[in-house]
Amino acid sequence: VLAVDQAGIKAADTPGSHLCQVVDALLADNNPVQPDQVLSESDFQVLVSNLLDEDKNYALQNSTRRQMVQRELIKPSFHQASIIIDILVQRVEPGINFFLRRTRVLYDLQYLSNANEEFQTLKDESKARFLKVIRGELGKELLSRYMSFLLHGLSDSIAMGLEGTQDQIDLIYQMVITCVSDLHRRFIEEFLTPPFTLLALADADEETFVKGWQELVHKYAECQCCVDYEFSTALLETYPCFSIPLSAEQQKDVQAVQNLLLSECCIWSPLSSDAVEILNGQTQWALSRRGSQFVKKEKSAVETSLLGRAVKHYYWLAEKACWETLPQKRDGKHPDRTREDLETDADKAARFNVAANRRIRKLSGWNIFSKQHLSGGSHDTSQYTSRVKEASKIWKEMSQDDREAFEIEANHQDKLREELAKVPLSSAGARMEPTNLEQQVGAKSCKLLSARRLKLNDDQYDKHPLWDLPTCLADSKGALQVQNIDMDLTDKDIDIKLGETLHHPCETTQTNGEDLPNIHDSPCHHFICKKNCHYPRMEQLVRDLCWRLEEHEVKPGSLLLFTVADSSYPVILGVSMKRPITHIFLNASLDAEQVSFTDSTGALPQFQSSHQLMLTLLRKHSPDPDDILVVSVDAWHCRGFLETSGDATILKSNPDTLLCEFKITSERKAKKKPAIVILPLGFENRLKSMRAQARKKGGQASRKVQKKTKVKNTNPKQKATSSSGSSSDSEGNASGSNQTCGDREEEEAAPMSTVVAREEQAVEEVADEVVSVDLQRREKAEVIKANTSTARSFFAKELGLDSAGTATTGRSICYAEQKSISTLSDTVGISQK
Repeated sequence: VLAVDQAGIKAADTPGSHLCQVVDALLADNNPVQPDQVLSESDFQVLVSNLLDEDKNYALQNSTRRQMVQRELIKPSFHQASIIIDILVQRVEPGINFFLRRTRVLYDLQYLSNANEEFQTLKDESKARFLKVIRGELGKELLSRYMSFLLHGLSDSIAMGLEGTQDQIDLIYQMVITCVSDLHRRFIEEFLTPPFTLLALADADEETFVKGWQELVHKYAECQCCVDYEFSTALLETYPCFSIPLSAEQQKDVQAVQNLLLSECCIWSPLSSDAVEILNGQTQWALSRRGSQFVKKEKSAVETSLLGRAVKHYYWLAEKACWETLPQKRDGKHPDRTREDLETDADKAARFNVAANRRIRKLSGWNIFSKQHLSGGSHDTSQYTSRVKEASKIWKEMSQDDREAFEIEANHQDKLREELAKVPLSSAGARMEPTNLEQQVGAKSCKLLSARRLKLNDDQYDKHPLWDLPTCLADSKGALQVQNIDMDLTDKDIDIKLGETLHHPCETTQTNGEDLPNIHDSPCHHFICKKNCHYPRMEQLVRDLCWRLEEHEVKPGSLLLFTVADSSYPVILGVSMKRPITHIFLNASLDAEQVSFTDSTGALPQFQSSHQLMLTLLRKHSPDPDDILVVSVDAWHCRGFLETSGDATILKSNPDTLLCEFKITSERKAKKKPAIVILPLGFENRLKSMRAQARKKGGQASRKVQKKTKVKNTNPKQKATSSSGSSSDSEGNASGSNQTCGDREEEEAAPMSTVVAREEQAVEEVADEVVSVDLQRREKAEVIKANTSTARSFFAKELGLDSAGTATTGRSICYAEQKSISTLSDTVGISQK
């Protein structure tokens, strides 16, 4: 067997099957065979037999793949990689379970009615979980887990077998920085803008609600891009003002907005895509038939969507009823059973039927006596037999009065077994420990009665109250219920019923587009409006920084030292985004030994985006909107190291290598236009640049930047100085600076590549050749016009394109002879030939 496996592994290294290749070659339509390659019948049979022996079947390929996977699993590098992955995933695992639980709550709310006793409890839980996410509380909890890992968690990883090499320490440091910065961006930064700030007022008190509402109204009055158009704008226009103290009418409006709108949105809005249901049947059908071009009509789409929701509802009911009534199924299979030995459903039902109807004998006094006498001894065959004989001898010598106590105990055990047979097994949702009754009966008797008790669980499943819900179409067996079948309905009645459901294509109202905002305009940040005088320069600095970081391939975890005048701002680069362009920084501090972004207590680090940092630099060092700010940036590679403090192993970092130095500026760079290309033969260049096409459509174009790497060794700590606080947030507005990112974006033209230069030179040579050919054809046409030839066609008389004028350039090829067709001057001779 090992020899066959080794042969299969060796054969599996070469992709494909040699036998299939030979068969494909034999079945090919055009298969030229040379005379010396013809095989006799015997040689061909030998060839086919060898190919069959060497060919790999599907089972052998699977066994080969499994062996390759096993070889990878036993490598030491796999164990080290699994520990590193566990370090990262273990910190976000509570967040994953948090979202899965809320998805489950949403499913329960969708299918339970208002009369259910759990309905209000589930609504409160769903609302609380939604508010916990949009207020950033969940993000802060996950961040605190990563911070505690940096201070204490690495000791456990080393105890689990982490080698702690320098490459592993650097990788863990970079990945932790990426994870914490991305968590801040996803769970804190993105929820600081409307409509999330508006939804966060769902359970606020009256004073807090009015204050938050007035702030949103003030934002909307100054700039419509500061508030989302889809949700918050409509509410702010409907209820433009609330003031303390509230009048009776305003109190009703506040309660309506909080309870009937904001609270309901918090309850029913999904936080992850797995809870989003597509109600459009047409879309559902397209998703279920991937790659098919068949499109259903509107009626069929509604029917498909309605039936799909009914099936989904049934599976939810079956799962919930199983969870509350049936015991948990065992995971795994018997290792010695093969596929042929597995029993069918009919065999399994027959076995359970036999076990449930099996007659269970009553206990006797001898059973109780032997159980007590033989317990705790050895189970060796010879010793056990001798002990049984000894117990039997003692039992025979006992008087009737001595046996009476054991008979009473046997009768008591029989009554307990009869009581246990009337109690169903513990359900999967209950997860109860063995009850007192089960402990008194014993494990062996519980096993004998398990089949009978399971029948009681099946009865509970069939009689579960969820099957009586009006929205449930099927019974516990999956069959359509009788009360849901109506044979008297006509097709017209069915169409009316289908039209009243939500399962139909969405109908959108037609608008003239005057009230709609420009979808290509980026929304305002939560800390600055687009009308602010510093906004254009801030965008230019961020864009310039993005280009430089891409050019020098600066990775997350690197130290960036921003220097303006005599002030330095050290930050650690986190996650970077391209659309929209933004970077998340961790505020860092430098001392004589290390760079740190948190204190010894494990407090959460201070985050800021690249826009916030550039705005701080502009407000402090260049408050005049017309000034040009130049910022020097040093990028350092941070090397991680472990520091032992008591029983804890702390992960820290220290900059060791200067990756690059560059400068970014708020000046708008002049765009170098490419040279004008003059096409030959009078053609016009109608192709527009990608930037011009993007501006016409209102979008942005992509950009390619040549990458360079520059490494120097200096000390960044000599350049670091204390950074001062931020200045006032109030800024003047500039009416003429409200431009789109695409209009302000400038770039230098890339140098012409060698391929383009070579093609342009070839075009010039061909153009000269075409001009000379046109002159020759014009001269020949004049000769043909004056000639008394018998040719009377338009091409021959007017254009001079007779049979001899088809290959004037000498570049035409004859497909039959595979030779160049030369230009001949003796047209009459060619015509006669």
